[in-house]
Amino acid sequence: MAGCLVISSLTLPVLAEEGANHHRIRVTPDYDHPGMSMVSEFNIYRGALYTNAFADYLTEEGFDLGVTSFNIPVAGAASANGRQYDTYINLTKFFFPTEDVIIGVGTQNGTNFSGQSRQFHNFDFAEITYECGDWAKFSAGTYYVNDSLSQSRQNVGALVGIDLMFVPGVFWTEMDWFSGDNNLSGAVVNNYWQVTQIVTVYAGLQVPATQSGNAFAGIAGLALNFQ
Repeated sequence: MAGCLVISSLTLPVLAEEGANHHRIRVTPDYDHPGMSMVSEFNIYRGALYTNAFADYLTEEGFDLGVTSFNIPVAGAASANGRQYDTYINLTKFFFPTEDVIIGVGTQNGTNFSGQSRQFHNFDFAEITYECGDWAKFSAGTYYVNDSLSQSRQNVGALVGIDLMFVPGVFWTEMDWFSGDNNLSGAVVNNYWQVTQIVTVYAGLQVPATQSGNAFAGIAGLALNFQ
């Protein structure tokens, strides 16, 4: 989901009262807009400001190749679970068995570029999406994350996504949830406004799982889609 990882700074309240770590919960890429997409996103977390950057290219054949960098500290007391500047290469293949059913299989692999140690991070997923006309999308699937990224032995979980189109192509909400209590578990809810054919802005909230080690974070972003 998340509009070609359309997952630009806005002032959002710091909602966290518990938890000491921050790690951007991943979302899966989208299949709607072949071409180049770029995203600049800020996370507001416990008095600290982080930025994330996304760039990917979706082909007409359903291959999506991208690069993402998470948890880049900008201001405040930065503490991204001991890791920052997490950078990944992403590859996803979409299949279209019918007009309403889309299957996506993908992987994200990389490492952190801060601190003295480097650990290989791996995140894999498979999901199926059903489109209900122009007004909604429903997705479900499974994911695997390795120990260095999960920060636990809970490596496999479920993922669920819902998109609600209030004004198709103009204003919509995307919700993604990852089961479990590892470093990636929790939910991301974003509200999108497509200002022009190229420019989309969004704002939302990251909601952590109880035992994930993370806390609430505000999200604000700007996406550029070049078709």
